[in-house]
Amino acid sequence: MKLRFLTVATDTAEKNELDLLRESKNATIVVLPDSPYYESLESAMKIRKYVKQRNVTQLPKSMQDIIRDQQDEASRYEVSAMEELKAAISKASFYVDGEHLEIKGGDAKSRIDQALEYLVTHVYSDLDLIERNTESDTDIIAILTGEESMLPGAEPNRNAAAKVEEFLIMQDRKNLPTSMFDVQSRYQGIPYGWREIDIAAVVALLIIQQKVTIKYGGATIQPTDPKLPDMLRKRSEIGKTSISKRKTPSLVKMKQVRELLREYFDVMDVPDDEDGLVAFIVKKFEEQKEHYEALNEMTDSHAKRKTCNSLVTGQKNVGYLGDSDARGDGMSFVQTQ
Repeated sequence: MKLRFLTVATDTAEKNELDLLRESKNATIVVLPDSPYYESLESAMKIRKYVKQRNVTQLPKSMQDIIRDQQDEASRYEVSAMEELKAAISKASFYVDGEHLEIKGGDAKSRIDQALEYLVTHVYSDLDLIERNTESDTDIIAILTGEESMLPGAEPNRNAAAKVEEFLIMQDRKNLPTSMFDVQSRYQGIPYGWREIDIAAVVALLIIQQKVTIKYGGATIQPTDPKLPDMLRKRSEIGKTSISKRKTPSLVKMKQVRELLREYFDVMDVPDDEDGLVAFIVKKFEEQKEHYEALNEMTDSHAKRKTCNSLVTGQKNVGYLGDSDARGDGMSFVQTQ
């Protein structure tokens, strides 16, 4: 979006109505009427330029007094130009997003604000889909971890999330890969104009609703990953982060998996959502791994003790046999004698 002012110094050809309507697309053009503001500014600038070209401190006092008076006059010119400029803006013609906009009432600032507000609402027509702004990564983490309680169907920015989901469905149908850079670029542009942190929060909502899959370096990223907020919004990471519409398993398959897990682990309480099942499986198999590793250590320790005992017994037996042989030899010697 652009804000342009056409003054009395602007070529008349540039103020053609048709050209103004065309040039004001995605912009605001303010055409100021003829008034003395330009002459006042020009006079002030001439004085300022003259003073800059002189080493005032080296001039005689009389010349310094003259220059000081001229500087005061330049300040008066500038104040006068400011007032004349405000009056000109109040009477100016406004061209906004291809329309000649009639703005009634208000001072110069108010009229400019009205024109820009009109421009924003027309250019960024989907800006209002962001109903609540996100302030920091802490807010994103609260969404991802479930710390922020949300009623189904009443989630903040749910309409914005639906827009992003529609885009990802379309990308999936076209078999096109999509990165977070693509998502950020699309929704920061026209007609959305969303902030990058708000886009990240919208995607976080889709993640926690299990509607999208996030991958980084080919690995699926879980909502609890502490680096996930960076992957969703950090400039150095969004190009490496892929996002896609999640493929949801059928209810039949989910039921079969839950029944299998109940039977295998001999438990009744099994999560009924996909992410919950994944977390449950990982946790249970990690527990089993730790259990069997502990058993393995116990078995190894028992085997080592048994081996040590066998060695000790063997050594004792060898010693006993050695003593017996010695005694036997002695007896043989005595008997021989």
